[in-house]
Amino acid sequence: MIASICVASVAILLPKQLLDEAPNATNTQIRFFYVPKATADHPQEDVKAKWMVCTPDEMIHFSAIGYFFGKKIQNSLNIPVGLINSNWGGTPAEVWTPKEVVEQDPVLKDASLKLNPADWWPITLGASYMAMIAPLTKYKIAGAIWYQGESNTQNYNTYSRLMAKMIGAWRSAWGNNFPFYFVQIAPFAYGNYNVGALIREQQTACLSIPKTGMVVVHDLVDDVNNIHPVKKIEVAERLANLALADN
Repeated sequence: MIASICVASVAILLPKQLLDEAPNATNTQIRFFYVPKATADHPQEDVKAKWMVCTPDEMIHFSAIGYFFGKKIQNSLNIPVGLINSNWGGTPAEVWTPKEVVEQDPVLKDASLKLNPADWWPITLGASYMAMIAPLTKYKIAGAIWYQGESNTQNYNTYSRLMAKMIGAWRSAWGNNFPFYFVQIAPFAYGNYNVGALIREQQTACLSIPKTGMVVVHDLVDDVNNIHPVKKIEVAERLANLALADN
């Protein structure tokens, strides 16, 4: 079984592509592991979750991009695929990075102070890493896919530095220099129209990190007033193509 970890900002409303796919989604060769949203101030050893067979009821609650990514991998390689979905929509990258990694870098520590408090997701350094990533590090994974960035428009100018540190910390925790593929944030009508381009520039700089790849989605967005682009299949297949090219 190939295990890939998905960390994403996911839509609250179910995308039409997921609803259309659901009736035919039963696939015993795909398994889901959904990590519950949680925070902690020190590394946790376990999470309250278990592997589930892909069925219509299970996939409808899973990450749409994660599911379609796994489906393409499974169809292409004809092997069992396990998908770990660890995400919390709206979170900044700092919460997925070990606290000490940020605090030991004066530039990143200062940038983290620019994050705005939020009612619906944490902004505490390392909070989600401790509860939702650390417990998984004893489990071998094949790679990670990442779809995030909007919440870091507040401190965009250090994003590539932060991602390099975060990816390095993850690889160190797993003891595995696994591939890390990410999606460039889609066009959106931010109040400051330049900020989306600035974070995308930072994401492009992340390609200097070894064994990373980036998916561009500008051509898939029809509505720049919707922060959650609806074309999930196309994004997922581009991520899968990156993984398959490196297989």
